[in-house]
Amino acid sequence: MILVYTVLLALPIGLLVHRRPTAILTYLAVGSWIFTFQSTSLVLSWLAHEGRSAFGPFPSAFPAVHDSVELYGYAAVNLVIVAVGVGLVVLGGRLRTRRARKSSAAAPGEAVAVG
Repeated sequence: MILVYTVLLALPIGLLVHRRPTAILTYLAVGSWIFTFQSTSLVLSWLAHEGRSAFGPFPSAFPAVHDSVELYGYAAVNLVIVAVGVGLVVLGGRLRTRRARKSSAAAPGEAVAVG
């Protein structure tokens, strides 16, 4: 879910929101809600024994023993996805700025100083 959100909406957020800090905060705020929903969905499907599990086999005893590699791997993958998303937001802002400069520099009917 967070990957789809990043691929589809990070660049448009950067293009549409004019201030870079606001654009990044918008991306992170919406992304945090999606991340929470994604994590809850994965845990609930794991508890219901649905499909292939993201967290390994269901524990059969208490206290549950888990493999910390899976936990850190999940966190690392999501951290990389968020970093790429922030990069796409920044790229969108730069593209918007470049477009605005080109359109203002070459506006029809205006004198352009070459120089």
